[in-house]
Amino acid sequence: MIRYPDDLSGLEPLVLTGTDLSVADLVSVARFRRRVSVAPAAHARMARCRAVVEMLLDQSIKVYGLTTGFGKLRDVVIERNQTAELQRNLIRSHAAGVGRPFPEEVVRAATLLRANTLCRGNSGIRGEVVEQFVSLLNSDVYPYVPEQGSVGASGDLSPLSHLALVLIGDDEGAFLPWPQGQGAEDSGPRPMRAANGPDDFQKMPQGDAFATVAAQQGWTFQPVVLQAKEGLALNNGTQFMAALGCLALHDASFALRQSELACALSLEGNFGVRGAFDPRIHAVRPQSHQPEVAARILDYGRGSEILDLWLNTAELHKARLKLHDAGGALLRLEDRLDRQGVAIPARLRRAREAVDTLRARIQRLLSRGDAKQQAELAALRRSRRARRFSPSTSCSRAPARTPPRCCWSCRG
Repeated sequence: MIRYPDDLSGLEPLVLTGTDLSVADLVSVARFRRRVSVAPAAHARMARCRAVVEMLLDQSIKVYGLTTGFGKLRDVVIERNQTAELQRNLIRSHAAGVGRPFPEEVVRAATLLRANTLCRGNSGIRGEVVEQFVSLLNSDVYPYVPEQGSVGASGDLSPLSHLALVLIGDDEGAFLPWPQGQGAEDSGPRPMRAANGPDDFQKMPQGDAFATVAAQQGWTFQPVVLQAKEGLALNNGTQFMAALGCLALHDASFALRQSELACALSLEGNFGVRGAFDPRIHAVRPQSHQPEVAARILDYGRGSEILDLWLNTAELHKARLKLHDAGGALLRLEDRLDRQGVAIPARLRRAREAVDTLRARIQRLLSRGDAKQQAELAALRRSRRARRFSPSTSCSRAPARTPPRCCWSCRG
């Protein structure tokens, strides 16, 4: 399971390499405004890829989206002096989303993810464009990106185009301004903003007005003029879907961690038994994440004098069984969060019980303690005991053709 410190602010700037971004890194930038920079190695890769783009342009080689139009215009050759206009029109035409704006943390997460993807050096974009993309994050710019408009697996073309409108300073782009007094860079930590709808956003300033607004808002980025291939590099991805998924995974992991702690506290508050979380039990049941969940719950209660007591009343026994079930429920939740494709093989390999290696001393069976299994086992034992020690039951249940001496009490 993913683990995070409670506070991710105040960390060193995140250096994007394009290869090692984690969910924890994404959360630190999206929610705690961690600063971002681009690794020199990423710049070198982008420069090499850009050189290939320039070579294709110089030789007028037909390449989709580079020297041709898009979609039905894929066979139409675009002159080199029209490539900048083509890329700008691509962004403007795809910025057709509607609805409420994405929360700021989602927009920041998607911006980071797209910048990280471009840092891999496979998109043909210039390094200076990615630097300005990163400056959007460092300047805490909150572009207007409507929630509706993605075309799913084919790409978040519309949301990413709305994001790119702000990057290129287009008059169709919009941003959420800071309240007066919070725009300057030296105004201290700034909270996450919430927008009620598109009307809360302002159009991107044009011409000389941009410098004035940038100074008021504390911006450090400058609008870029797109060149060949760069519009396609900016809007051809699924970063908004990925951003939503990463943030949801983080929140679910955090909730699961708190649930484990609550389970441990409930175990202590109800005078539970720690034996159900014994690591020897879970070592022979290689279900994904099962040993880790049990170990954490056991560790939370380590040193508890209450759990060292041995109380065995009927009511406490019922409560213990429910607490044992809680550990299994947490395991299932964690397994859903990290599907590794091992559930079925683990089920084929796992053992149902584990016998204590110190049987001569302890003489007890370590059981996982599932309430349902315990109830079924108890009912089975009672049934067997009744059939064994009751002559009337034993003989009455025997089939008509049962041979003599079907049980110890039947004399045939």
